Amino acid sequence: MKSIERGNRVLGVHINSIKGRDQLTKPLGPNPFDNLGAEISQDGMKATPTEWRDEKWIYYTDLDPFTVSQQPVANRGRHLPLSHWLSVYDWVADNGYKTFSNWIS
Repeated sequence: MKSIERGNRVLGVHINSIKGRDQLTKPLGPNPFDNLGAEISQDGMKATPTEWRDEKWIYYTDLDPFTVSQQPVANRGRHLPLSHWLSVYDWVADNGYKTFSNWIS
């Protein structure tokens, strides 16, 4: 969340499909951006960070609301998971070795 507040580019990369030393892969885990979110202010200029815990959205206690780029009217006054904005890739299925530079551009 701090990286998002700073305006850094953020993306997720699943690596479970890369074979380990034992030549096995692991099942794909959940999208981590589904459990982190932001409540967008009515004017669309601020985001209040939240996380999904105990079956409900809870406001972060250690990070204040921060300025975001102007959000569309449809997002204003709403809580949205970060998966609404942020992409998650699979290193193997999305051919990360060849396409990683496209993910961050």
